[in-house]
Amino acid sequence: MPIISMNLDECLTFIRQTDGRPFRIEFEKRTPPHELRVMNATTRAPEQAIASMSGTGMAYDPNAKGLMVVWDLDKESWRMIPTEGIKRIHTAGGWAAVLPDQPE
Repeated sequence: MPIISMNLDECLTFIRQTDGRPFRIEFEKRTPPHELRVMNATTRAPEQAIASMSGTGMAYDPNAKGLMVVWDLDKESWRMIPTEGIKRIHTAGGWAAVLPDQPE
């Protein structure tokens, strides 16, 4: 299966359009030692997790901080992905490499 390429905006749009379908994502963490992380994720939590949630929500806007909120399928909890660190994403259609934005 060939690897396709997309820019970061295309990748974020693609993730939003998964509509809860699982995907695998590779990204570089912001904190030292900036390790590469692989996560199986979705944009929706399972019904039982949603039913057990309480509280008032987040105290800040993750988008304003360059973060995307996803449900980690392995850890079964919400996680944040630094969008500038996304390297590759995999769905049923195969791998897509995320290219850094090119300066104009």
